[in-house]
Amino acid sequence: MKKIFCFLILTIAVCNSLFAQNSPILRTSVGAEKKFTKKLSFETKLETRYFTTVYTDAMIFNFFRLFELGANYKLNKQLSASIFYRYALRKNNEFTDFEGRSRYFVNLAYQAKFNKIRLQNRLRYQQQYRDNDEISELKSSFLRYKLENTYKINKKISPYLATEFFYKMQTKRIDQLRLSTGIKYRINKNNGLEFGVFKDYSTLGNGLFNIEMGYKFDF
Repeated sequence: MKKIFCFLILTIAVCNSLFAQNSPILRTSVGAEKKFTKKLSFETKLETRYFTTVYTDAMIFNFFRLFELGANYKLNKQLSASIFYRYALRKNNEFTDFEGRSRYFVNLAYQAKFNKIRLQNRLRYQQQYRDNDEISELKSSFLRYKLENTYKINKKISPYLATEFFYKMQTKRIDQLRLSTGIKYRINKNNGLEFGVFKDYSTLGNGLFNIEMGYKFDF
């Protein structure tokens, strides 16, 4: 119980620090995972993002919806590979039309467990395309590395801390850094909740702050 209390205090302190500089972006999602074998599984997710007027003034989209579908394959107990497709709709304001984005990405993840601590290294390569008058145009491509540390307090509660680097292939340099923290709560064998916060630090200096709330169903 003391560990949970300490983690909540740390999360509140981080939130207060980030809120002092920016208004938040809210991300809500519903996801599902189907395991066909011990090694192969498929995932899907629906997500909506709400942006404040602060980010709209900074030329950031204030409404965003996305659909994601992918497959995961466990190569062994520690190593896994996955491939995903994402389609997103962005909208500047209520007077403009939705703009489509297609993203393809592949992941290679390695995890190691030390008692109740799990360290996960994930390497991702992604390409994103913009739908422009029925013509797909390459918008960006990134190589992303993420290190996540999860502590399993019990069967239901697992807080985590993570750092992610975004290496932009077009400019050949690290374009963005993401720091995140949160907590995963397992309701039962098939249902789980997640609450998290993260902040992006980019070369543009906008420092976007996000709140994540998600539900996931396994079947």
